[in-house]
Amino acid sequence: MTYLNYSNVIGLMSGTSADGIDVSLVNTNGINLSSAKKNYIFPYSAKLKENIRFIMNNPQYIWSKQSLINSLEVAITNEHADAVNFVKAKYGVEPSLIGFHGQTIYHNSKQKLSIQLGNGKLLAKKTNCMVVFNFRSNDILNGGEGAPLAPIYHKCILNNLFGNEPSCIINIGGVSNLTYVNQKIMTGYDVGPGCGLMDEFVLKHYNKEFDSEGSLASKGIPSKKVINNFLQNPFFEKPPPKSIDKLEFKKIINEKDFQDLSISDGISTLCNMTAESIKIALQNLIPKPKFVLISGGGRHNNHLLNLIQNKTNLMITTIDDYKIDGDYIEAELIAYLAVRFLNKLPSTYPLTTGVKSPVICGELAT
Repeated sequence: MTYLNYSNVIGLMSGTSADGIDVSLVNTNGINLSSAKKNYIFPYSAKLKENIRFIMNNPQYIWSKQSLINSLEVAITNEHADAVNFVKAKYGVEPSLIGFHGQTIYHNSKQKLSIQLGNGKLLAKKTNCMVVFNFRSNDILNGGEGAPLAPIYHKCILNNLFGNEPSCIINIGGVSNLTYVNQKIMTGYDVGPGCGLMDEFVLKHYNKEFDSEGSLASKGIPSKKVINNFLQNPFFEKPPPKSIDKLEFKKIINEKDFQDLSISDGISTLCNMTAESIKIALQNLIPKPKFVLISGGGRHNNHLLNLIQNKTNLMITTIDDYKIDGDYIEAELIAYLAVRFLNKLPSTYPLTTGVKSPVICGELAT
C-alpha cells in the first residue's frame, strides 16, 4: 500500500522538564522518516516555565482553577506558535503540517487520565498551517493508558539500524520508558523514574537545572535501605504495558530514611534508583537485547550510564553513537505520529499502552 509522503513536517515536543519546546523538521510518510537536519530548542519564557512547574507540583489546581488552566493553555500555545514562526524564518521553510503534542501537566494511569495543554485550533490559526494534536485521548477512550507514545517510532529507528535483531531504546526523560523490538514483536512501557526526581532535588539543593554529566551523584554514597524500599513499590511487580507520572515516586524524598541522608548521598541514591529500575526492565526482556540505545536528556548523565552498564553487563550506547541527534527524537516522533494520523495508520498498540486493538491517534485542526 502507498502512503502519502509529507515534506517539511514540523514536530513540536515539550517534555516534563518544561524547559522549552523541541522543534524538528522531517520528511515522512508515517512508515519511514528522514530528518531535514533542521532542529531547534525554543526555550519557554521564565514566567511560563514557572507557571507550568507550579501546576505540575500542585495538580489540585487543575480542577479548582479553571481560569488559570485556560490562560496557561493559551500561553503555551502562543509560545509554540512563536517557536514555529521562528523556525520558519530561520530556515526559510513553509511546513506542510505541524504535529503538536502540547505540554503534559498530569498523567495518572490508574485514573486513565492524561492532560496535555495546547490548543491545536489556535496554533493552526496563528501559523496558517494544518495541525494534528491531541494524540492521547483516543488511546484512552479505547482502553489504553495514553502512554507511552514513542514505541512505534522507536521501532522504525531500531529496524533501520538492526533489522529484526532483538534491540531496545530506553528514553530517559522525566521518567524512563523502554521500547523493545524482536522480529515482529514490539513492546513499550514506562520502567520507572528518569531524571524528574533528580532534577527537582538538584534544583532545590544546588540551584541547578540538572546534574551535569552526573558529577554531583558520583560524589555521594547511595543508600541501599532507601533503594530497597523503593523497589518494593508494586509498580515494579505490575506487568506491562504500564505508565507513570514523572513525580510518581516523589513521596520517597519526604520519607525519614531519605531525609536523613546528606545532600550528596541523596542525589546519588536517586540516580541509583533510576539505574536499578532500568536494570529490572532489561532483565525481564527475553531474549536479551543485543543492542541497547539510550535517548533523552538522561543520556548526558555519564554516571547514570556507567551505573546501568555495570548493573546489567549489557553494551549500553547512546543513540547519538549511530549519528542520530538524541535531543530531537521526541519532536521527530510527534511529526511521525501526525503523518500516521493523516495516513490512517495506528500509533498505539495492545503491547504499548494496553488498548484493545491498534488505535489511530490524533485530531486535525485546519
